[in-house]
Amino acid sequence: MMSTNETERKYFFDPEAQVRFNEVVGSGREIFDQSGLIDTHHEISVDDLSKVTQFHKAVSPANPGHSWRLAKEERPIAKDPSFFGNWEAPGGPLEHIEFASDAARIITEGLQSHLKHDDQLDNPLLRGIAHDIKGISSLHAAAAASLHDEGREVTHLFYTNEQIGRTLLKRIGIRDDILKVLPDEKVMLTPRDKDMNEAIQDLPPEAVIVRIADEFGKRFPGSNRLYQPEDYTAWDREKWAAGYINRPSAGRPSDAFMRKNMQLHVDNVPRYFEALDEWVRSISTLTLEDITQAINVSLAPTLRPL
Repeated sequence: MMSTNETERKYFFDPEAQVRFNEVVGSGREIFDQSGLIDTHHEISVDDLSKVTQFHKAVSPANPGHSWRLAKEERPIAKDPSFFGNWEAPGGPLEHIEFASDAARIITEGLQSHLKHDDQLDNPLLRGIAHDIKGISSLHAAAAASLHDEGREVTHLFYTNEQIGRTLLKRIGIRDDILKVLPDEKVMLTPRDKDMNEAIQDLPPEAVIVRIADEFGKRFPGSNRLYQPEDYTAWDREKWAAGYINRPSAGRPSDAFMRKNMQLHVDNVPRYFEALDEWVRSISTLTLEDITQAINVSLAPTLRPL
């Protein structure tokens, strides 16, 4: 029987996107060769982070001569509405990737300096989380956050980009201890009868850090500040979900899966952020708001004006 991935490649994959995917993989293999991003015998270094910056420059959709779908256009084969004209603009995807990386370092170092003592932690699970956080390299977390959105080099289709990004990084050879802490849609599809706090606690602590960096290491639209928790509270999730579902189908199993589960995703948003806050409070003297304010204070002044 043909697997879902094989079916997707045979019947639904966009040939142009396949070429784009291979080009991005080729650049990654060349730039990251023998770096700490691939070789687990090396600690992640500042030089490795600079290689990620070099990689993003090499594969930018806006590169002259190698541009990638900068304008919105009809693509009957792919049925993919993604276009990349704002990739390098203020508020665009590249800005988010860079700020998520910076945010991951801020979060890691902030938690490490505000961890509760063992006698303040309620159970062995929390003591284990706190112990693991002490051993996280902020550069490792920054590297993971800087690579969390690589699928968007090819498509902006929600969830599809996650699948493509993970495959892309595996093909490049990115080390498993980075791959295992990248955000996974499974968390947002936690069944309604399962405790979201448990779902977050079950993640590697560094994966939670990267998730927080992803959510809050980005500009609030139309402003010169970064997202804060109250922005998600005010977000019209139903309108956003309806807009996504009402777009023409991309014809991919991954797109069909996301459309089928979109309501669960948006219904889980409030308890997801509550669980992130509970996770931070349970192992540190900080709150999620403390962390997001620290990220904003540090990074907002460096935002390019709109």
